[in-house]
Amino acid sequence: MVKAFQSFAAIPASDCAPVDEDGDGVLAQFGTYGLRGTQEFSVDLSRQFIEAGDDGSTWQLSCTLYWDPTPDTRALGSGSLWSFDTSLEDFFRNTVLLPGWEWALGTSQRPNSLDITLDQV
Repeated sequence: MVKAFQSFAAIPASDCAPVDEDGDGVLAQFGTYGLRGTQEFSVDLSRQFIEAGDDGSTWQLSCTLYWDPTPDTRALGSGSLWSFDTSLEDFFRNTVLLPGWEWALGTSQRPNSLDITLDQV
């Protein structure tokens, strides 16, 4: 999933606000949350686009994996990392070192679900 998202993030988006206005960026996050009505441990990669112009809308395309929480995943806490002010190569290198992402990439447990969403935020 990380390699596929890295390839997707490298595709230029021509109708976004300029880079210095954070018009196109990637967010990596992890943690245990109850966003879907029950506590779940999740890891997520989201690409955020802010449309060019004064009233540009913000969109996020997200790819999220969910597991049942365990004492080990709860102990990881939560965290996030944005790609702004760094190269995509460095961002993804650091993403896989985040505790939640390290756990997700190293576990033999299959996730309960995968959600891919596109939302205006």
